[in-house]
Amino acid sequence: MNTHGSRAGVDASSALDYCSQRIAAPGSTLHYAARFAKADDRAALLGLFALADELQNLAWSRDTDLAAARLHWWSDEIACLWHGSPRHPATVCLAALRPQFDPAPLIRSLEAVSAVLEVSEDAGPQRSGAHYQRVMWSEVMICICRVLGGHSSASDGFARHLGNGHGLAELLLNLGLVARRRPALLPRELSAAASNKAALAYAVHEHTAAAGEEFAAARRELPPDRLRGQLPALVLAAIDEATLAEMDPHSVTEVRTRLTPLRRAWIALRTHRQVTRQEKRS
Repeated sequence: MNTHGSRAGVDASSALDYCSQRIAAPGSTLHYAARFAKADDRAALLGLFALADELQNLAWSRDTDLAAARLHWWSDEIACLWHGSPRHPATVCLAALRPQFDPAPLIRSLEAVSAVLEVSEDAGPQRSGAHYQRVMWSEVMICICRVLGGHSSASDGFARHLGNGHGLAELLLNLGLVARRRPALLPRELSAAASNKAALAYAVHEHTAAAGEEFAAARRELPPDRLRGQLPALVLAAIDEATLAEMDPHSVTEVRTRLTPLRRAWIALRTHRQVTRQEKRS
């Protein structure tokens, strides 16, 4: 049963086009981040982000029964990828990784989404939807950072912090949407403050600072000789941070903050220059 609109027999070129159009349209954050990836890594990078986008949409779904059925399909799809017969454009983009591909982080990301779908609104902080949202992104980021810079404890530590920061940024920047679809995903402080604008603004400020701390911790984990390889991930973090800084905490549920394509391009180039300077200093 095809529950997710997969495309049987899709070729690698069409798969890359699909992923690019879905999550890296011209002017988008991932459009600029992917420009700094090696040509051989770009398809896998976009495939992983497209897969993460699919999983996040399931986690944010109102219909948890349908989302659970689709998640089961994705579990089968990861197995198909492992056995060399991917069906979805996102996994077709990952097919070239298969000889050295470790599926464990992707399996853990699926488990995190499954946990999100079971979370109730009165769950504790270690079983909150927000916690599992960060876990999902951390595990996907491990795959992404391994594609970009190889497997090492430093890159995995960088990826976990980056995933925590990006997962939290995704919640904050889509707070109104998440509150309408899956309020159980919200951190408890944000959910409790939803009816009080001043309290909500304070809670948003605190969680924005927490995301910033995760991005800072990610950069501390990365040694100078790994900076160039992880440049796409660093660009993603820099654009996330800049977008959060522009967000008005008093209207975050009504207005979604977006940077202009020109601003995103400038941040990407600035991050590239910063990496070049750090490499020269080291």
